[in-house]
Amino acid sequence: MSYTQLTQDERYHIQYLSRHCTIAEIAKQLNRHKSTISREIRRHCTQGQQYSAEKAQRQSRLTKQRPRQPYKLDSQLIQHIDTLIRRKLSPEQVCAYLRKHHGITLHHSTIYRYLRQDKSNGGTLWQHLRICSKPYRKRYGSTWTRGKVPNRVGIDQKSALLTLVERATRYTIICKLDSLKAEDTARAAVRALKAHKDRVHTITMDNGKEFYQYTKIAKALKAENRPIVIYMT
Repeated sequence: MSYTQLTQDERYHIQYLSRHCTIAEIAKQLNRHKSTISREIRRHCTQGQQYSAEKAQRQSRLTKQRPRQPYKLDSQLIQHIDTLIRRKLSPEQVCAYLRKHHGITLHHSTIYRYLRQDKSNGGTLWQHLRICSKPYRKRYGSTWTRGKVPNRVGIDQKSALLTLVERATRYTIICKLDSLKAEDTARAAVRALKAHKDRVHTITMDNGKEFYQYTKIAKALKAENRPIVIYMT
């Protein structure tokens, strides 16, 4: 739903419905988002008074007619920004502070542009941004341990697991390997599939060195007049 400003007719509906309906119910009847109705009532309804459609429409008309002059970064405003940035406030926080205490509305991108311009002119104001004070940490190389389990033993260091999964039924056989040697892998695969020898027609294996003895697996599981076909991926 694309946003359009509330019309005078909708404001009179809000005035009438707000007496006995919730914000969600008003939004549903007017086919508006409930946050639109909530902002409208909160903006034009002072404490202890009912929402007035006439007053809200008049205020909306005046707002449209009032020319909007963008704030220029004059010397006084730049002094405010410099002081707040040096206090480790982010550009977003600087904008919120200026809006709350000085009635000045700025977008944080304006402050970021000012900081880039100051840096290009040899200034050091950008160094007061909090992200610049954080130490840089490399996320690569042999010393990077992020995401690793403490005291983990990898499969290249000790034993491993061999998993055999039947694709149609997802029937799974898991057996432990003493090492990743091709002989041990072939021996374990034959031992695990021997009971299902008559049902094994094809085997798809990873293209790893631990499956180099695939011919032994095919030979050991081959039934009479029915060779085993092995695919490597």
